[in-house]
Amino acid sequence: MHRDHSETGEGREKVPERLPVLPLRNMVLYPDLVLPLRVARPFARKLVDEVLLTDHQLMAVVAQKDAKAEEPAYDDCFDTGTVAHVMKLMKQPDGGYQILVRARDKVRLSEPRKQEGGYWEARLETVEEDRSTGEEIEAMVLNLRKQFERLVELTNLPGELTMVALNAERPLQLAYIVAVNLDLAVTERQTLLELPDAPTTL
Repeated sequence: MHRDHSETGEGREKVPERLPVLPLRNMVLYPDLVLPLRVARPFARKLVDEVLLTDHQLMAVVAQKDAKAEEPAYDDCFDTGTVAHVMKLMKQPDGGYQILVRARDKVRLSEPRKQEGGYWEARLETVEEDRSTGEEIEAMVLNLRKQFERLVELTNLPGELTMVALNAERPLQLAYIVAVNLDLAVTERQTLLELPDAPTTL
């Protein structure tokens, strides 16, 4: 897991009005992180193939409510997710894909449409990141960093995560870095993604 050092806000390419949607099992993808994803289901591989043919190579990623659903419909997934840029693809011996994605904006999904490849696309509404600052938030950030450093010391988490957390540029980015490395249920991870502001998330 790495932080995303790319541009944010106005320096970032605008999110398309509609994008194909990749459902994930047992995982929530948070903004501003670079992570590997396993893509095994036929409809998901088709989706990635189609995304890589576009100029922007973007897709929306959402978590499934029920990990057992093999071909999840729109209602089987949460409607808040993340736009992701497919950076790299490696084909696996079993026919699956290992992809590296750069997570970008948080988005809300609506108006789903099923596509011929078995996947679906949806209209996207970008959820602007809360960039609040102040003494209270700075204190929360400092406390969260200290608690995370302690967690790394007491567990088998890689020591480099301490530096990753230390170099987080924004409060929400730090919160997401910590969350990725905690043993949380999908519903808890999703709740964190949907929280409206930095103080609540921290």
